[in-house]
Amino acid sequence: MIVVCFKWEYAGGFKLPSQKVTRYTADYVIRLRNMVRRHYPKPHRFVCITDDPTGLDDIETLPLWPEYRVLGGCYHRLQMFGSHMREFIGPRFIALDLDCVITGDLTPIFERTEDFVINSYRTTGRDQRYNGSIILMDAGARAKVWETFDPFESIRKVERYNKTKVMGTDQAWIRLALGPHEKTFRDADGVYDIRFSKAMRAGLPKDARIVVFPGPRDQQTEMKRHKWIKEHWA
Repeated sequence: MIVVCFKWEYAGGFKLPSQKVTRYTADYVIRLRNMVRRHYPKPHRFVCITDDPTGLDDIETLPLWPEYRVLGGCYHRLQMFGSHMREFIGPRFIALDLDCVITGDLTPIFERTEDFVINSYRTTGRDQRYNGSIILMDAGARAKVWETFDPFESIRKVERYNKTKVMGTDQAWIRLALGPHEKTFRDADGVYDIRFSKAMRAGLPKDARIVVFPGPRDQQTEMKRHKWIKEHWA
């Protein structure tokens, strides 16, 4: 298995009013690598795609491509859907956001057999369906997400539907490009959303494997409210 994360400096461009800009440091990458090591004992590669490898000396890094950085949000991350990622990253990989906490065995998540699985977007009131915190795929399995993305027309479409239907930047385009029927990770898989998973209200669920922190929050901002973060995020 190849485990991929992204770290970059925010370059301006499109940002939803609710989004804050968090500067994720090398420490977030190191903590994620450590959590993966603890909870996935099988052989794997851990790779950070970044524009600044400072502080990541013992972690494999790949250079972040420059395309669409100026668009802001996470639009430039869409390139990982391209079929050329087979040569750049490898034949199959799972992409994890830095703002997640791993709390249990990752084997059932990493070893799903579908060619594409994405984290679900759980809140009602929008037809977003997908959250980009976790994406497992065969390289190029949904290449049209990248191949049909136009930096002008696609963003206009996202902005238009952000008012009523979808939410975010790259994940909004993924939803619009793929439709509503992709396989997803859900609470039943041990993947919980810190905001919208009802079971999180009583604390960390016993069957939790990964807790994701989408939107304007991360491990640091939530640590006072959720004491279990300190134990696992290391």
